[in-house]
Amino acid sequence: MLIIVPGPTEATYYDTVNVPGAQTVTSGGDDGSVPGAVNAADYLHANETATLGGIPLPPGHGFATQWLQTQDFTAGVWIDQYHTGRNISLPPNSATISFVYLDIRWQDPRPMFGGSGTSNIPDYKPGFSLDGGTTWTWTAFKPARIADGTPADDCWDAVNVTGLASWTPQILKSNQLCVKIISYSYEVTPPYYCYLDYLGIYYFWSGPDPEEYEVVLPGEAGAGGPFTTPDVVGLMGMTGFIGMIGIPAASIWFFRRDGGSKIHAGVMALIGFTVCFGFFYASINGG
Repeated sequence: MLIIVPGPTEATYYDTVNVPGAQTVTSGGDDGSVPGAVNAADYLHANETATLGGIPLPPGHGFATQWLQTQDFTAGVWIDQYHTGRNISLPPNSATISFVYLDIRWQDPRPMFGGSGTSNIPDYKPGFSLDGGTTWTWTAFKPARIADGTPADDCWDAVNVTGLASWTPQILKSNQLCVKIISYSYEVTPPYYCYLDYLGIYYFWSGPDPEEYEVVLPGEAGAGGPFTTPDVVGLMGMTGFIGMIGIPAASIWFFRRDGGSKIHAGVMALIGFTVCFGFFYASINGG
């Protein structure tokens, strides 16, 4: 009798979200590079890392642009989209990507995080590139606003770009993936400033559990290993079952062949059947 025990059913685990920092940050615009942009891959509450706006404009100029670009999202990874802590995990290449967002965070205006109560957010346009900045996919223009911490996430812009590319772990971990914003500063006196805390991506992913191997019983086909003796109780049960079927038929065959007393043949058949039944009954009750 061959008994097969299947391995554990493969489950699915979910790593809620990755919010990685970028390895490369670049910037530029009408007034040169963006102040503080070298640190713009980090997210630090009330510690602005990139300063946009404040560009002195000549009369009649209208507006000036500044751009900031982050690239190669394989630096330290925030545990979740709320930036509650860091780890260094990135999804395996076999993972399934569920959602991808451009993640743009402005200085938190709330005093508990060191803000002054309000934060300026400029007109800007966000986008991403999959080929190192050669071609871009731009998303909707974001109008200027003032964030006051009501609701608490009003200084956070999450732009859903899930349907704009065929996202894979390899793409998300590639050094060719870039995120960029172009901000627009207008002829305003006095000029105002906008402080950017984070520019990058966050994404949800899922994947299979680490491989679990099938449990193989000793003596199972293909299992190998040392020779083991058959189970005695199992042999008793098999012998009893075969005997219960075979003895009546064999008794009739022998009687017709050799003749003799019908009573003797019947008694011997009954004894043999009873013994076999005993073997079978003992085996199904554990011996």
